[in-house]
Amino acid sequence: ITRAFAKAEDKALLVGDGTTTYGGMKGFTQRFADLGLSANGGGLLYQAASSMSGYTDANLSSLISLLPDYAWDNACFVCSPAALALIFNRLSATTPTGTSLADFSTLNFNTRSNYRGLPIMVSNAMNSTDAAAANTIDVLFGDFSRAAMIGDRLSLDIALDESYGFNTYSVYIRGVFRHDVNVHDFGTTTVAGPVVAMSQS
Repeated sequence: ITRAFAKAEDKALLVGDGTTTYGGMKGFTQRFADLGLSANGGGLLYQAASSMSGYTDANLSSLISLLPDYAWDNACFVCSPAALALIFNRLSATTPTGTSLADFSTLNFNTRSNYRGLPIMVSNAMNSTDAAAANTIDVLFGDFSRAAMIGDRLSLDIALDESYGFNTYSVYIRGVFRHDVNVHDFGTTTVAGPVVAMSQS
């Protein structure tokens, strides 16, 4: 139950499109889509590569360079496990100081994979298809604490009941969790916010 709630929060934060599927919440990918994904601008790097396996180290360097100075203290990459393999691990074979494991406990990240010394967080909510549709965001980079807020109303409540299903030897478990996601700073078409994104062409 707790994993299901955590996944729902991840999806709302990262790929929520404002529909009822995501509780009406809009995540980062939708906020960038609302700005328009047709050209480089602001915090979006619209790349020529049409697949994750086509990205280069230069593409990642360009993405990193978009991040404003004030968002560097807690900056990290966010991508799917597939993107970690197809982008970062692939490039590490030919990139000095590429992907490795490092202790980021000072940033509350613990031991994480990193690329060029910057931590990588993985989430199954992000795109995992190598050659997806145009404008599909594969990598987010920045300080997420400056760009979004997650509000929890009432803590996680899990209850177990054996009486309702007594005749059928059933046990009923109920989980209740109320949360909201607000991605409030994602830049403009000309000025990058605290989180920047890289998408497929």
